[in-house]
Amino acid sequence: MAGRKSASSASASAASASSASAPVASSSAASASTKSVASRPETMARAPPQLFSDAALMHNTQVLTFCRSAFAIVAGITAGILGLTGWAGFGFFVVATLVLSALLTVVKVGARQARYFKAPMQEIWVSGVTSGGVFTYILFWTMVNGMIRIYG
Repeated sequence: MAGRKSASSASASAASASSASAPVASSSAASASTKSVASRPETMARAPPQLFSDAALMHNTQVLTFCRSAFAIVAGITAGILGLTGWAGFGFFVVATLVLSALLTVVKVGARQARYFKAPMQEIWVSGVTSGGVFTYILFWTMVNGMIRIYG
């Protein structure tokens, strides 16, 4: 019991020591709470975030990928038939991809791009030129060009 009394007296002295410094901490806590209350209207003034369905975004991306792949096949066959070689063939791919992106923007998506994609400029325009079926285009371009020039 004596050990308990000394422990409780030690904790009482620690409590009295902490209560002496408590007003300093509570005054800083009070000022911090006033700051957070003052900043709350700023955070409430923001527009609510748009909600996206993951399934719908995945479907839109799959449709975009299918359009790019099909268009890369058509453009590759066209470049092969026209006999484009070297930089002219790659330039034709860039022009064809930009035409496809413009058609998708004007005909399908319109001014509601942000409704269908999280980053519409990147998904519709940039990814089309950088990764949208370039290997499919090269495959059909070289295959048709080879078939016409070698066997034709």
